[in-house]
Amino acid sequence: MGLRKLTLAAIMGSMALAPVAASAEGKFSAHAFGDYYYFVDDHDSTVVDQNGFWIRRVNLTWDEKFDDEFSARLRLEAASPGSFDPDAQALMLTFVKDAWLRWKTHEQSIYLGLTSTVSHTLTEDWWGYRHLEKIPGELQGIFSSRDMGLGITGMLGEAEKFGYHVMVGNGTGTLNEQDSRKKVSAAARFFPTAALALEVYGDFEDRPNGTDRTSFRGFLGFKNDRARAGVEYTQQTRDRSDGTSFDLKIVSGFVTGKVGEKVWLVGRVDRNMEPGASNPGRPYILMDSSVASTFVLAGVEFVARENITFTPNVEAVIYDGPDGGGAAPTDDIVARVTFNFKY
Repeated sequence: MGLRKLTLAAIMGSMALAPVAASAEGKFSAHAFGDYYYFVDDHDSTVVDQNGFWIRRVNLTWDEKFDDEFSARLRLEAASPGSFDPDAQALMLTFVKDAWLRWKTHEQSIYLGLTSTVSHTLTEDWWGYRHLEKIPGELQGIFSSRDMGLGITGMLGEAEKFGYHVMVGNGTGTLNEQDSRKKVSAAARFFPTAALALEVYGDFEDRPNGTDRTSFRGFLGFKNDRARAGVEYTQQTRDRSDGTSFDLKIVSGFVTGKVGEKVWLVGRVDRNMEPGASNPGRPYILMDSSVASTFVLAGVEFVARENITFTPNVEAVIYDGPDGGGAAPTDDIVARVTFNFKY
């Protein structure tokens, strides 16, 4: 066994055994999800009829509460590459997903380290189906779910109807910093009732060679014990090194509702109003970024027991024709049965 594999085995083993020796304030948890998938049709004809099983993510997490003020989290993630290139197949990549220290005082918390980003902490919770798909801005390469930096979040006022989250980070996601440039992001939140949330979000990323990026998002969400729904508008302006710029714009809405004791319906539509999103070869679903498109997700979730679900679902990408005329790319349609469990 190589040194790398031996080190990984030691880390995993220590995490698994940690609850035996750790303090009463420590907690170990795990989460995994994947699919059986079948590509019914695709703009890339080489993947049509391709099918198989994959585990997309495995997370192992240790949460430690030192006292009423200080706590910490360490999370390792093993991620499938989700590639359709036969020459690019690889084992699941294991990396650090979370590594942060939190100081909580009154209703405010300060996070230091590798943490969830401002763009995700509210909207991903209200969406609630990351095991089916990422939030719209992340799916299109606008936002990252993690960054290394310093964040402050909390609630304001005795009624706790107003909240905020501010972060200064590297802007490199889970990768290491390679220059002095930073990303600043902030969100203001309003909760008129326990069932409603309104968020206004913005960020600025200082990038090399005049390729800065500025993002804005507005989100309105509703949830109770039997239903959740949300609508959002996301826009990012990307500067080019030649002094020009272009915008990415997404309008999205989702709804999910409980229709039986252990059955939920899930639906989402994202309208990508402009071509040019980054990462055209996204993991798990190939998407053509040369034209505007509409992304659709529909599924039925069956709750086998607490924290175990099976969700037959379909994802489709419906493409517009090119601006200059001509035929639109063939629509992408992938049918899946997604399994998801945590403990």
